[in-house]
Amino acid sequence: MIAIDARIPSGRIEIVNAENPADIRLVIPKDPSCDFMGWYHFRVSGARGVACRFTMLNAGESLKVRLANRETYQDRWTNTGPVASYDRKHWFRLKADYDGMAFSFAHTPEKDLCYYATWAPFPAERDADMIAKAQMHPRVRLDMLGRSVEGRPIDMLTIGEEGPGKKRCWVIARQHPSETQGGYFLEGMLDRLLDGNEAVSTALLDKAVLYVVPNMNPDGRSEAGTAATRSAPT
Repeated sequence: MIAIDARIPSGRIEIVNAENPADIRLVIPKDPSCDFMGWYHFRVSGARGVACRFTMLNAGESLKVRLANRETYQDRWTNTGPVASYDRKHWFRLKADYDGMAFSFAHTPEKDLCYYATWAPFPAERDADMIAKAQMHPRVRLDMLGRSVEGRPIDMLTIGEEGPGKKRCWVIARQHPSETQGGYFLEGMLDRLLDGNEAVSTALLDKAVLYVVPNMNPDGRSEAGTAATRSAPT
């Protein structure tokens, strides 16, 4: 039996009908306490070798709450598709179709378990590992700026030393938790910035001090899934 489940870290999808693997119908829930929507992340098990087609029936509704002056920007559904992974480490992108409201894609999994998401998730433990690793560097110190609405710590890394004539640069990420690209960007930036053999990074820290906030909204990142398991006959 094929099972679809979003009760996973950062999981988000609701199942309308999953009886037919070739016509699995889903909807994307709105974000809590607002009308924004767009993030989805769910797993499918028991589908090895089964031709599946997933359709998110309400994708186009996200365009009703676009930010001002972005009406001419390409929407988040055209010319793109979901990312998929068997091991949650290596992600590959699939092609998808969008008709102005429904967003659909087809995939025949090669393994028993496959994950699908808007972008590759950047899990909480990876965030914590990145911060812990960075604060071990002698030119880094960590301060807690405060707490989120739900009481989670909001950390800031100060990289380099303040001094006369030195530039002060701020780098913040994840004020929108679904923009998981920010986590991957910071991970790479910190690795290079704190590499003692990297001449450019050393020269930069001699001229500037960086204030880095890796996650401005840890509540959104930590949200649990919103859909129960549903099964479909194989």
